[in-house]
Amino acid sequence: MNVKNELKELIILEGFSGISFLILYMIWIRKFQLSFSMVAFYPILCCSIILIQGSIFWGITLWGINGRALNMEPIANIYRLFRIIDGGILIAYIVVLLGAEVTEKRLIFGIAVYIFSILEYINYYYVRLSYPLFEFMRRLVKVNFSKSRIARLLENSARLRR
Repeated sequence: MNVKNELKELIILEGFSGISFLILYMIWIRKFQLSFSMVAFYPILCCSIILIQGSIFWGITLWGINGRALNMEPIANIYRLFRIIDGGILIAYIVVLLGAEVTEKRLIFGIAVYIFSILEYINYYYVRLSYPLFEFMRRLVKVNFSKSRIARLLENSARLRR
């Protein structure tokens, strides 16, 4: 698959996933007449925010690949801010957990989505974790992951400012 098609796929799938997770949660609680649970909803919201930010980043990347001149410095600044905010909202989930009375099933669900959100955060802002399964396992055994695209952008931007 060429780079442009891969970027288009990332834009669509990550954007769609980010929005659909929120919608599906609302449908799920309505369909089964469940009460709203912040322990379950909050990590879905975190994950959705991170996925939508990723989708936008891939759109910006595609925009640049299509030959449009882009000043990446403001984009790097925005994503540097996103990294801080996203880290903060992920850490804030601990407060949500401590302050909530919740069933065991919702707690397990919430923590599972929370772990997925943390992995997406790491995947976007630090090291690339998205590889085909065998490639991922090989890299995991060797602890050999490359920097993510956003991490490289932030690093290059910081280097240029010095």
